[in-house]
Amino acid sequence: MRWIMTIFLICYGFVAQAQDAELNEELAFKKCEMIRQMIVDGADFGEMAARFSQDPGSAENGGVIGYMMPGSLVEEYWNAAYDLEIGEMSVPVRSQYGYHLIEVLGKKGGAINTRHILIIPQ
Repeated sequence: MRWIMTIFLICYGFVAQAQDAELNEELAFKKCEMIRQMIVDGADFGEMAARFSQDPGSAENGGVIGYMMPGSLVEEYWNAAYDLEIGEMSVPVRSQYGYHLIEVLGKKGGAINTRHILIIPQ
């Protein structure tokens, strides 16, 4: 009987972790959508990046990453940014790092200048 209880508790732990991961994923996506709506409603993208982005390399700089060439960013980010017009903001984009809101600041040759807000599922 003891080993059955042990197996149950181990299995329950895995199920609870999976449910927590799904919840955290959903919360991160919803937070990203909320921030996007605040920007659409008039909030400054740079200020929102400084306040909410979890990218330590760009948050303090208003989310600016700068000009990057193909292959220098994860594929999901690059593809979303490439399809945007200058000044346009993406919907939440999922990459291996989390959810990004991406704004294209410029395009020059094959390079794209972007800024972003990163929300990482916990």
